[in-house]
Amino acid sequence: MMPLVQECRYQQASRNLFLLSQFDEVCRSFSRETIEFMPLKGIAFLGTLYDDFSRRFIGDMDILVKPCDCTRAVSLLTALGYVPAGFCFDPRRPCSMYLNSAALAAPGEIQYTLHLHWHLLNSTWPMFMFRVDMQELWRGSRHSPGVPYRIMDPHHLLVYLCLHAFNHGFDGRHLVEDILRANNFYRGSLSAERVAQVAGAWNARLPVFMGLSLAALQAPDDEDLRRIRGLVAPGDMSRGAQGHFDSLMRTGKAGEIAMALFFLEILAQPKQKIKFILLSLFPPLASSNGITWGKACMRLVSFAARLAGGFLRRTTSFLLSVC
Repeated sequence: MMPLVQECRYQQASRNLFLLSQFDEVCRSFSRETIEFMPLKGIAFLGTLYDDFSRRFIGDMDILVKPCDCTRAVSLLTALGYVPAGFCFDPRRPCSMYLNSAALAAPGEIQYTLHLHWHLLNSTWPMFMFRVDMQELWRGSRHSPGVPYRIMDPHHLLVYLCLHAFNHGFDGRHLVEDILRANNFYRGSLSAERVAQVAGAWNARLPVFMGLSLAALQAPDDEDLRRIRGLVAPGDMSRGAQGHFDSLMRTGKAGEIAMALFFLEILAQPKQKIKFILLSLFPPLASSNGITWGKACMRLVSFAARLAGGFLRRTTSFLLSVC
């Protein structure tokens, strides 16, 4: 068994080193054209959060640029051989409540996708409830000696990682591992009060609370995690949301129904809740694309099947009770 594990780790490390070499090529191209950018998630953590390159699988490459540089960045990537597979940037509406990234297929035999982001929010869910201040994010970022890109402020990073994991239903061990490692790596410079302030400003207290709760399961004695978690703890959840949160803590992942309830829990007004439900099932053509519509159709079928199943169970129980 051990040789097989070692072989898998070797292949993973080799893939990550290859992606780093590809990322270096993108860095040189963007730097020559004075495009400011930030690597996001996996590629940004190699050599920092993860000293061992075999411990973090990287499927794709994610890079954040400013909206004003987006079209130019796609042109540079195309010149490097990347093929745009879903470029839906509209300068008149630089921030969508759904997806805010362009997918570019990589050249060569090793397959991966480069996702060019112009906003942190990127989801097939309508994420109008979150208020991410991108100008503050860029102002808070910094240059590090020897690297051509900007690095996200640790407080913004921790909140973003929790929000990103929440958006994916925490479906992946690396999502929570990233949160835990970011907390450990920046332990000396993280302020619990500042994290709570950013989470509140972004209206992301519930995602941060959930992300830190799952991370705390792996580090139950971490006082820093416990302190931040206490500062962002929400009030009493609804019965349905609380039940799914308890299930999340047991299983480590949340399904579509659970995620819908969690999003609704964030929204305070009934009108906002109705808006979220309608936009989840029927996204407007002007602010969505084929991926969003495909996901919405799957969601609609899933919810309809669940309602039909519940109706059949209740009908069967009623018939059995009267027979």
